[in-house]
Amino acid sequence: MILAAAILVTLVGDLRTAQAADTWMRVRSRNFLVVGSASGARLKQVASELERFRAAFAMLFPGADRRATADTTVIVFRNDSAFRPFKPVYEGKPANVSGYFQSGGARNFIALDGEMNTPALIYHEFVHALTADATQRLPAWVSEGLAEFYSTFRSDPGGRNVELGRPVNQHVALLRQNPLIPLDTLLAVDHQSSYYNEQSKQGIFYAESWALVHYLANGTNGSRRRQLADYLSLLAGGKPIEDSFREAFHADYAGIEKELRQYLTQFTMTFFKVTLTEKLDLDKAIETAPVSEAQAAAYLGDLMVYMGRADAAERERTRSQTCTLFVRSRFRALSCFRGRALMRVTIRHFPRRA
Repeated sequence: MILAAAILVTLVGDLRTAQAADTWMRVRSRNFLVVGSASGARLKQVASELERFRAAFAMLFPGADRRATADTTVIVFRNDSAFRPFKPVYEGKPANVSGYFQSGGARNFIALDGEMNTPALIYHEFVHALTADATQRLPAWVSEGLAEFYSTFRSDPGGRNVELGRPVNQHVALLRQNPLIPLDTLLAVDHQSSYYNEQSKQGIFYAESWALVHYLANGTNGSRRRQLADYLSLLAGGKPIEDSFREAFHADYAGIEKELRQYLTQFTMTFFKVTLTEKLDLDKAIETAPVSEAQAAAYLGDLMVYMGRADAAERERTRSQTCTLFVRSRFRALSCFRGRALMRVTIRHFPRRA
């Protein structure tokens, strides 16, 4: 989905002060560049988790990972305080997120809070990278529902068997204890909606998005899986949401809501266990190197540029006054944004959870 850069206004505060004390490292694995102020061990862990997930997806969905791997830089911040100045902004405040995916024309970014030590956060954001180049733009509930669906990925120590779509227990519990969002509301949520951004509403939105995707993919023996693809195709063709829904699912909102409620009351939910054609080939050779303050500013400047926050990017350029031509060249894109009132970008969130 699309956000106006007017929402992504420059944060009040000195970004230079916030980052000056941080020591940055760079980790290079076979397919990923991971940088940031988190510890070297944490950066290596993130790279290893991404390599495992990418390797499995490459076997299950050949070709899906190519651009996501080649053009995505992963930035892992030391903690939420270090991350906060570089989060998306909603109504003048940093968004309630532990990670986000930021797409751009030539480069994509994944930004993470390094203290959130869970593979689910890493997998969730990489799914956004995998789907960033989809020929049809995904509705928010589908995008986040899919990311949550695959965030429970597991592989066995032998690297031959993987699990996809395990139930997210906290989502199930939340939905059993609270009323569902009406489907006409859920399907209309976009990246500017309160359900997507406000802490009090995010939990139910992510939970129900996951549940609806999980039901359509796994429920009724997968009979509605094809219908979901049909629904997305109808939307991409310009058909209104409700008309697309009725035509694809042969049901109205009330009918699917009833089925979803029944699905959530089941004692068990199915998920996929897949035996891969070959063992996951995980190269454990990971290169680690320090990152200078100028280089750190370059990475952050890139991120701010693609978020449409030219003033924040300019601060990072100023912070790297002594940088090399390589570092300075990263900020050439700034000139493309000057004089524009709006900059269209795509951001996908992973909500910060207590």
